[in-house]
Amino acid sequence: MKKTYDFDERREVGDEGEDLFLARYSPYLRKYDNYDSDFILTDGRKMELKTDTWSMSNVFDAAKKLTPNFFMERYILGKKKTPGGPWQAALKGSTIFVYFYPADGIFFWFDELSGLVRRLNDEIDRRSLSCCRVDNKRYYAEGYKIHRSWLKDIYTQYNFGDESPFKEDL
Repeated sequence: MKKTYDFDERREVGDEGEDLFLARYSPYLRKYDNYDSDFILTDGRKMELKTDTWSMSNVFDAAKKLTPNFFMERYILGKKKTPGGPWQAALKGSTIFVYFYPADGIFFWFDELSGLVRRLNDEIDRRSLSCCRVDNKRYYAEGYKIHRSWLKDIYTQYNFGDESPFKEDL
C-alpha cells in the first residue's frame, strides 16, 4: 500500500527544521520574509533548507544497509507542473542549498546551488533515472533518489551545531 502524505504535516516538518536551524544559527542567518527562500545569511546570500524526517541510519533493504540517498524533489504536480526542490530554489534566487537530517544531527551544505542543479541534471540524464512519485492529499510530487556519493565533491557534511559553514564566509 502506497503511503499518502499530508501537506500540513510535511510543512510542519519543514517548519520544525527551520526553527531548529534558526535557533542554533541565528547569529549568521535570519528567516527570510519572502517565499523565495527560507533564510538570508548575514552576507546577503539566500539559503534553502530541506528537512528530511528519514534517518540516515534507517535500513532500506534486507541487507541492512543504511539509506545512501537524498530525495531531490523535481516537480510539484497539482493543477500545474511546477519545479520543486533545488530547481525551484535556484529559480527563486537561493544560492545555498542545505539538506538536513535532524534525527542524525547532520546537514549537507551545497555552497553553489546552481552547481547542484547542473550536477543533478547530469546525473539524472547519465544514469537514466526515473522519477519517484510521492502522493500528498492535496498534490503529488516527483523526485529522484540521488546517491549521496554522486555529489560528495560538491557538498560539505557538518554536524548540527558546527558553525564552520557560516564562519568560513564571514
